[in-house]
Amino acid sequence: MKIVVVGGKARSIVRHRGPLVKALCDAGHTVITTAPDHELQMVERIPELGASFEGIPLKRHGTNPLADANAVRALVSLYRKHQPDLVFCYTVKPVIYGSIAAQIAGFPCVSLVTGLGQSFVTETLREKAVNQVVVRLYRQALRSNRRVVFQNGDDVQLFLELGILNDLSNVTVVNGSGVDMDHYARAPVTGDPLRFIWLGRLLKDKGLVEMVEAMRPIRAEHPDVELRVLGLFDEAHPQALSRETVHGWHDEGVINFLGGTDDVRPFIADASVVCLPSYREGTPRSVLEAMSMGRAVVTTEVPGCRQTVRHGHNGFLVKVKDVRSLELALRRFVDDRSLVESMGEAAYGVVTDRYDVRKVNRSMFEAMGLPLEAM
Repeated sequence: MKIVVVGGKARSIVRHRGPLVKALCDAGHTVITTAPDHELQMVERIPELGASFEGIPLKRHGTNPLADANAVRALVSLYRKHQPDLVFCYTVKPVIYGSIAAQIAGFPCVSLVTGLGQSFVTETLREKAVNQVVVRLYRQALRSNRRVVFQNGDDVQLFLELGILNDLSNVTVVNGSGVDMDHYARAPVTGDPLRFIWLGRLLKDKGLVEMVEAMRPIRAEHPDVELRVLGLFDEAHPQALSRETVHGWHDEGVINFLGGTDDVRPFIADASVVCLPSYREGTPRSVLEAMSMGRAVVTTEVPGCRQTVRHGHNGFLVKVKDVRSLELALRRFVDDRSLVESMGEAAYGVVTDRYDVRKVNRSMFEAMGLPLEAM
């Protein structure tokens, strides 16, 4: 089959969908990937997966109708050029506009909802207004999808409540994006010195502000305990943390800011526990990668995050936006550092059982209506 994969960034095609794209190509399918093309270093890596790449003028953030209409036109043109047997879209804007373009051009489409995006974490009037627009667009986009794939059941339920989905007849739930356990191989762990690591895009709704506040009293009492922060700034995002704020925390000594990286493995290997007190996720890849390497987890009891942790088994679940709850969870590791190893071992077992990318890719092939024999 010929399959067009629509993503929001070339980086995410390589890092997040790379194993799936490679599995599709290895199974004999022709795969054309598309996303904005301004990450040339990542674009150059896509042929290594066996796929080709074509850029489109899609803006990841913002609600400019003219820009979004231009993206739909570009996608319609790309589909008609390649005549795919299937279009596969993931992340918010690619799902919405990739699906609408598939409707216009007359090609079957499968969408993967990897998370609901900023518009579903509403606080201001503007965010609530944007949410209403996004809900209407989702309704239009998904109504003709052959199948809609979710990474957690909470998102499915919300889409039903909002009337985006009418029923479950074309819905599949998979265990996240999966993790390549050979690439993110288990690494020895130590609780002394104790190093927490937070990794992700530097956004407020990823819970970094709460992490900093929770660490302040711990650092005052235990200066040997460290919070390392690994991630990229995303200034175009409405929830972006400023460089001044993050560098200020670093200068204060409450965090050790490491900047961004294309390979998180050495940083996870040098850490004791991974922390992501996010406000909502699809299924957080950073958590799965850390668990695959044998790291315990502290995360929030919210959709997407809570699926990764059995409280007290491979980590701790905390209340969202609750600094005290987060501080108490971190102190459990400070007070009993044997938990670092025992919960890290349990985390590895959870990934092996549920999140191995080979198992998840089989579920994705089934959702896309592709034969499993060639996998």
